Amino acid sequence: MMHKQDFSNANLTRLGTAARLNDNHMAADEHALQASLAAQVNPVVCDYDAVADVLLCLRQPMVLASSDGTVISVNAAAAELLGDDAETFVGEHWPSWLANPFQSEYATLFASAPLPRPGCCMDSYQHGPREMQLRRADGHLLSINLSLSLMGGVLPVFLIGIEDLSAQKAEIRRLSTLASTDCLTGLANRRSLTENLERQWQQCVLRRTPISVLIVDVDYFKQFNDLYGHLKGDECLRLIASALSSALPSNQCMAARFGGEEFVLVLPGFNAAMAELVARQVSDAIAAIDVSALGLPQGALITVSQGIASESCGQFRTADAMLLSADTALYRAKRDGRNRIALSD
Repeated sequence: MMHKQDFSNANLTRLGTAARLNDNHMAADEHALQASLAAQVNPVVCDYDAVADVLLCLRQPMVLASSDGTVISVNAAAAELLGDDAETFVGEHWPSWLANPFQSEYATLFASAPLPRPGCCMDSYQHGPREMQLRRADGHLLSINLSLSLMGGVLPVFLIGIEDLSAQKAEIRRLSTLASTDCLTGLANRRSLTENLERQWQQCVLRRTPISVLIVDVDYFKQFNDLYGHLKGDECLRLIASALSSALPSNQCMAARFGGEEFVLVLPGFNAAMAELVARQVSDAIAAIDVSALGLPQGALITVSQGIASESCGQFRTADAMLLSADTALYRAKRDGRNRIALSD
């Protein structure tokens, strides 16, 4: 049987053990709280030098900037793209390199936008490749893709990635030119003619201004090829194309190869009388071609027949109808003896 004194001692022992355990738990909780508070008071600090060292190793053009847009570091690839030594750009406000409207947009962002606290969503402060123009140190505008990434912390920094689009843009222009140009004469091809004629037609109809088309056909070109050969025929077409280009009255007009030895001139803003004057200039320019450059005998002459159609008061419902009418006028000029100009009825 346990005595009363023994019972009291046992209870005291158990109570002491529980108190010590409770003290240990409280100490652990306090330590965790202190660590949490310390993390909030001392968030991660970005090591500029470490990030800059990484940037220097990258082959992609990269820029490190502070939260207000001031440049901290520029790697060699970016310096080459910007057109000067890397040290030249340190301390500059990087949005100043951009062409408007992007310069104003990013300048406003870095001047007024509050940066997020550590751990908050940063999606509003960064984006993937975005196409815009950058002004190099020499003033030349460069097409680029720009990427913006925010590295958060007590001293946030921005990583700006730059991709030069010059080669890509040049290739697109080259392919576009190939797709729209006649490879023999250098004039617009039939596809480009169709698109341009429809666009000019719509604009002239909307503005209630006239538009004319002029179809030019080289006289007796089959006999020319049979007599002098197809290579001479190709040279002849190139000379005619040059004469047509020189006869265009404005930059809004177009000369195109329609097919074979046929060409078309699109003359927005020209009525029938004005188009006829252009046709006479075309005849004179082609008659002035130096046939000796082709190795042809003296007295050889290159002539063309031409058909004109004009829209000014609702004569035609479509651009194709106007072109067909010019083609009909052309065949009338050829039927009447060639080397002449005919207007559509």
